Amino acid sequence: MGERRNTSEKFNEFRGNGYVLFYRFDEEFIRLETFLPENLKNNYCRGLGAVLYLSYTKSPIGPYQELLFIPGKFCYRGKKNHFISKSYVSTDEAVEFGRKNWFIPKEKADFSRVSLKNNIENISTHIGGEEVASFELKKGNFKFKIGTSKYLFFSLMQLKGEEPVKLNYSGSVTANFAKLTSIRIRPAFFPNIAKFFPLAAFRLKNFTLRLPK
Repeated sequence: MGERRNTSEKFNEFRGNGYVLFYRFDEEFIRLETFLPENLKNNYCRGLGAVLYLSYTKSPIGPYQELLFIPGKFCYRGKKNHFISKSYVSTDEAVEFGRKNWFIPKEKADFSRVSLKNNIENISTHIGGEEVASFELKKGNFKFKIGTSKYLFFSLMQLKGEEPVKLNYSGSVTANFAKLTSIRIRPAFFPNIAKFFPLAAFRLKNFTLRLPK
């Protein structure tokens, strides 16, 4: 009999925790202020947008942190998927890994995560001492588990040159409702989401994401 192969060998596994905030942005904001490549600026086809802070405790390249922005859904060459237009990560390895494997325009930044009173956390991102974004988020008490991460994460497409490449993944997450209590954004570095009120916010705990190698 042939040897049974471990299916986990076919995937890169990521574990960690973080936050996700869901938004509905207007088309002018998306076209002009979200760092889109030129060939997507006129291809917005609505859908929810999101901001995610993810702290990976386990990954193929070690622990790192990430702040990423998803404007919404785009119709491009017969495909409809969400697109990551901005991503900051805390290590050089994560920059290279994300650009090489998923064609995500990742950039290096410094991160700070501080626990405050009343179940509030402050998460901030800096480049060269300049603040990119700062969030204060309050964790709610109600907790629920989702068996597949597609209900809190999006079907994603990135561009390899001008060719769309779909990012297939699976996973699970436990989540709490959360509340955004304070926000500061430097628009030169990150889309100015402070102009919008989030539709919903969640704290993500013990998520697992599996992406094909």
